[in-house]
This record gives sequence, structure tokens and C-alpha cells, in this order.
Amino acid sequence: VTDDIQDIVLKAFETRTIAFVAKDPEGDNLTIALTEKVNGVSVQKTDGNNWTVTINAKSAGKGIHQCVIKATDIHGLEASFSLSFEVLENQAPAMVKKIEDVYVEGIGEKFSFNLDEYFSDPDGEPLRYKLTEGNRMVAKSVITDNTLSIDIAGYGSTAISISVADASNKTCTAEIRIIVKNPENLVELYP
Repeated sequence: VTDDIQDIVLKAFETRTIAFVAKDPEGDNLTIALTEKVNGVSVQKTDGNNWTVTINAKSAGKGIHQCVIKATDIHGLEASFSLSFEVLENQAPAMVKKIEDVYVEGIGEKFSFNLDEYFSDPDGEPLRYKLTEGNRMVAKSVITDNTLSIDIAGYGSTAISISVADASNKTCTAEIRIIVKNPENLVELYP
């Protein structure tokens, strides 16, 4: 085995490939097989005596797993090694900094927020952002390249919701209230 196969610990979204060499002392061809199969684990010949075992943590699932890789020659002689690994439980993304509500007087203002500053994933997974807009007559918003942009379009009150998902589809959400006051009105009430 050419890569370290001790203490393999994977996060729920990771895939690890481990290279190994399997050769017969007499030069006979070998058959390599998983004799104790685990979901998400596969063995593949790369060339000559070189092989890889690939572990897909998402397919394997949370927990401690063990599989046996066996090499058999044409005479039925065999050798094997045991491969153990642990897949950690996925943790949901979380808000690390609150996005402040937007209170403005007048229309035409623009705001932007780098969402990577406000949300994080404890597992280090890449995040996907989804926006649910409120009243587009008050504010138009879009997420591009992890940046939330808000254009104030009219007077009134609205809210937008941001759903954040990790690679394993665990989510968290945040809401931003937007209040746009007409400076010509002395008093305005919004729920």
C-alpha cells in the first residue's frame, strides 16, 4: 500500500482515493475484490500492478466502517488487508454574523452583502444560497457569486429569506426585513 491507510477519517461530503500496489511474486495475474463490501467503497485497477480504493463518505454514511480487499492469483492463493474508516456526522451550516435589517429613507439605494461573511459550515463544505424575495415593488434582490444585492425600488415594508445549504443538503435560514420610509411622510407605521 503506497498511501497511509491508518486513521482514515472523512467528513460527510468527502471522497478519498488510496493507491496501492498488488503483485504476485511469480508474476501471475491477480484478481482484486472487496470481500466485505461497504456502500461507497470501490476498487479499480489503474495500470499494471497499481490499484486504487475509493471511499465516498456520502454513500458510505455516518459511522465506522470496515471492508476487506482480497488479492487472489490463478492458483487460488490469496492475501488480504482490512481497511477501516470513519465518516463523521454532517453538521448543518450556521449563521456566524447577523445580517442587519435595512432601514432607509427614499428609493434608489443599493446594498450588498458578502454572504460568506455571515454563514459558515463547521465541516468546511461549500455552501449554496437560495433567495426568497418578498415584495419586489419595495426591494429587488439577487444572489450572485455568494453576494446578496438589494436594490430599493419603492416605499413600504418587505422581507427576504435566505436559505443556506451545504453539500449534504443540511440547511439554515435567515430573514432580512427591509423598511423604506417616504421622507415626505411625518409618520409611517409598518407591521
